[in-house]
Amino acid sequence: MSQPTCSLSIMVARTDIPFMMHTIPHLVRMCNFPFAQRLLAIDTAPLTGIR
Repeated sequence: MSQPTCSLSIMVARTDIPFMMHTIPHLVRMCNFPFAQRLLAIDTAPLTGIR
């Protein structure tokens, strides 16, 4: 029986950039799954609203 294929997609905001170098590798390791694809999308839109 063949393994199911699955993609990992993570979207981060610009404010996540300082933390993502630690967080994303940890998330991938903890999933313990042979993902067919790994996609990291970074939202580079200007920040709006109240911070």
